[in-house]
Amino acid sequence: ATGGGGGVAWFFFLMIRRPPRSTLFPYTTLFRSIDDATWGAFEAGYSEGFGADADHIKQPEDIRKAIDAGYTFFTVDPSDHVRDEVREIGDDKLAQAYKELGGIEQLEKRHLGKRVQVDGLQGPIVLEGAEYYRAVLTYSGAIDHLEKCYKLLLESRGEGNFDFEASVDET
Repeated sequence: ATGGGGGVAWFFFLMIRRPPRSTLFPYTTLFRSIDDATWGAFEAGYSEGFGADADHIKQPEDIRKAIDAGYTFFTVDPSDHVRDEVREIGDDKLAQAYKELGGIEQLEKRHLGKRVQVDGLQGPIVLEGAEYYRAVLTYSGAIDHLEKCYKLLLESRGEGNFDFEASVDET
């Protein structure tokens, strides 16, 4: 990038990325990762801001630990709450399993029967029937978990004081 006087403007971005249960560096902790990166930035003479991503957090207690360590970016992995076994439920039992979920009225008002146009597809997707039930049964637990984690961050850090990302990698 060039500045107004024809000089070169340099951009440097420092991001610490540390899963709570890292297998690459099992001796490190969330605190140690922040400390090491902060010291490295100091030694290099870097004085701009930087953030830290507590990556692939699965449990609310790990969010609390990351908050205490000073992380500002949280990647929550809800894959433990995705019900892959739902694909094995026959269509005849699917509607009953869906009705047993409870609390589905708001979800139905927002989504059931809606037409969604997706770029690259010829026609819209209609959210209804067995595929709708299957999607809700498969992912509602994951969405509930993400909501719980997000609310924990809101209570702990306050709105606008963190970044939140969901990442489902292993389903």
